[in-house]
Amino acid sequence: MKIIKDIQEIPRENRVFIYGSGIAARAFGFYVKKMRPDIKVLGFIDSFKSGKCCGLKIYKFNDFIKKINKSDFDIILIASMYYEEISKTLEKNRVKNYALVKGKNPAFSLFVREKSLLSYLKGLLYGIADKIIPKSKNRFVVVGEYGGNFTGNSKYFYLYLQKLKGIDVYWLTNNKEYYDYLQSQGINAIRYGKPRTYITLLRSKYLIFDNRDWYLIYDILNYLSSKKIQLWHGVGFKYIELALLPDRFLSKLTQQEKKILKKRYPEYDLLITTSDFYAKEVFSPALGVPFEKTIPSGYPRNDVFYKKIEEELINTDLNIVDFVSKHSGKIIVFTPTFRDLKMSMDLNNIFNYEKLNDFLLKNNLLFIIKGHSLPNYKYLTENIEKYSNILIYNSKKDIYPLLRETDLLITDYSSIYTDFLHTGKPVLFYPFDYDEYSDLHRQLQFDYDKMTPGPKAENFEDLIKWIKHFLIEGKDGFEKERERIFNLSFKYQNGESSERVYQRIISLK
Repeated sequence: MKIIKDIQEIPRENRVFIYGSGIAARAFGFYVKKMRPDIKVLGFIDSFKSGKCCGLKIYKFNDFIKKINKSDFDIILIASMYYEEISKTLEKNRVKNYALVKGKNPAFSLFVREKSLLSYLKGLLYGIADKIIPKSKNRFVVVGEYGGNFTGNSKYFYLYLQKLKGIDVYWLTNNKEYYDYLQSQGINAIRYGKPRTYITLLRSKYLIFDNRDWYLIYDILNYLSSKKIQLWHGVGFKYIELALLPDRFLSKLTQQEKKILKKRYPEYDLLITTSDFYAKEVFSPALGVPFEKTIPSGYPRNDVFYKKIEEELINTDLNIVDFVSKHSGKIIVFTPTFRDLKMSMDLNNIFNYEKLNDFLLKNNLLFIIKGHSLPNYKYLTENIEKYSNILIYNSKKDIYPLLRETDLLITDYSSIYTDFLHTGKPVLFYPFDYDEYSDLHRQLQFDYDKMTPGPKAENFEDLIKWIKHFLIEGKDGFEKERERIFNLSFKYQNGESSERVYQRIISLK
């Protein structure tokens, strides 16, 4: 499949259709308009629906094949996570002139949407209510990832706040399943859309986040004058947020478009980081937060590596946690991250499960696979249940209490390895698709080899060799590298991150 890594690679005066009609496709259409006005976008294609997008027609693919001649356009540009399925459909219909737009195109981070009259009126109403209703000085609302999943820094900071006397803390979700579960666990959850929830939000002095999607899910929060604190959710080596947008693109935006962009990257009163290095080099510029509004306090979730936290097992995979507690041997956890332009990852292609399980059984090891929690992202496995020593951890559940008991972490590009450095135990990297990942799915801000303190397994056999090295032969050799990255990544190396975050928040004026 042809891949377009830079919009300048498209020949001049080309007539194009964009395959896709979601956020990525719309944003790419906007990007083309700004960066290559010589290119004519004829319309959008969707596999299942027709309609209009950005003032242009959306052709259902079956209609497109019937109505549009191949001579009527020059190329189809795929801007969709489902590019593999789309390319198969095009090939099946003998369409050869297509290309995949490189993942994380700079414009993909610019959420382009039209403001309706209703949303304008709602914003006006929220703004007036915010000015009238007084804030409760000890009220916190904590917002979890992906609609309120009880994980990450938000979870552990909530658990910390819940223990403090005089603090009124709530967990916000828009998901009924999350809401019912958390209520049953004694968590003071509130569900978005309910009248009492709006009053709770309007009266809250502090709003706590560890994600970037809250401003799309909970529209009222954009209009509140409450103090907004961003905990974020990981430190690693990949470009994020504003760092994905090149100067040549930003310079072409109108003032109105810059206002839209500014709303896409909300202003925070405080940004939580883990070290001065990451504050200066990554998070301050990437999230548009002045350096003086950052604090390298460490992440609340990392407190779990130093002590057991009351109620830490809420929203964990209890079946596996219980199974591990009874296991007499050593524990391996594999945490693959998602690919930006794929909605699934086939693990059958990177493991020989039969050989792996035989090896694990022989050496009394457990191998636990925990995928990224991104909703609807699928990790494909075949007959995994027949292998006694290979377990699949629920990807929507919190794994941090189990990481404390883990003997070896294996990952590819996930920033979870930096958190695991708190344990002092080894990390093994398995970048089995490095060229594709770095070229297509995500730009790397730092050199991968320099920022990953552990061996790199090139294939399955290599992976087994390094597992033997660490867990069977008892060897290491990467202690100094882990210490170097640990000190670079974390200013504080103890279990008091939540306390430091809290003290800094209440000092805000």
